[in-house]
Amino acid sequence: MDRIRIFKADEIFDDSLQFKIYRHIGKMNKVLHTHDYIQMWYVASGACIHRYREESYHLVPGDVFILPPGVPHAMFVEDNTSVIWDIEFTPGFISDAFDRQNGDYLSDYQAYIRPFLVASEQVKPFFTLRAECSKYIERLLEETLQEFNCKNEQYPLFIRANVLKILAIVTREYGHGIDFQRRRVLERNRAQINEALRYIKLHYTSHVYLSDVCEITKMSPARFSMVFKSATGMTLSEYVLSLRIERAKDCLIRSDDSISNIADICGFYDSAAFGRAFKRAIGISPLKYRKFYKIIQKNEKE
Repeated sequence: MDRIRIFKADEIFDDSLQFKIYRHIGKMNKVLHTHDYIQMWYVASGACIHRYREESYHLVPGDVFILPPGVPHAMFVEDNTSVIWDIEFTPGFISDAFDRQNGDYLSDYQAYIRPFLVASEQVKPFFTLRAECSKYIERLLEETLQEFNCKNEQYPLFIRANVLKILAIVTREYGHGIDFQRRRVLERNRAQINEALRYIKLHYTSHVYLSDVCEITKMSPARFSMVFKSATGMTLSEYVLSLRIERAKDCLIRSDDSISNIADICGFYDSAAFGRAFKRAIGISPLKYRKFYKIIQKNEKE
């Protein structure tokens, strides 16, 4: 296992501001490391590799990620023309932007960084900003770097104001960008996802194992799970269950097979498990669902 280098805020920040900003141009190799402060990376041009939780993610212009304290990761840039922005700050840097005398600053402070102060397994490896937001953030980063370097009068206020704007934009885009990110992941992995979907549709009435799907798509379990959830909005087990429920609905309407036979046909190991799953998904039992549609069909014939 790789040795993890640890960076500490009291060693990195040399003043009371508790903030630093960098614009990296060209090649870069940030080996596996972690830190006790917050870090945001933004790709302005070129590309880089973000390695996180034993997976590698290819980031391109407009991609951003924010890491809470204590998350091991690595960054690699092999292109001499790449431009990567990095801002680092402690939670105290944000909270100091609010008047503590009001007694209510904490709710505002949390609103800016709460979406990113999550457990390691919940960290998003990256997400993509819309073009108009990317350009605005790049301007804010340029202004912030200038203030940080020149240290003119009241420069901490200008820096905090810009960082709060950046975090507010990223937080808003984090919510708006879920559908866009899903489409992007699907485009990047369309062949593998299509292969997985074909396999699942052939085998969902028997057994679908994550290990088998990963072997077909040549992905690790973690990578496949992330890509599949982004592309379909469901986990593998949820997707398999949805196919079984749809097949069961069709069987209930179009046939007079017993509930136990339908359960077996659709891949449920017994009728009781089928009944529970069906009711959770549809809201009524299989028998009531069948009776409901029999009434509808009868009324339509009359």
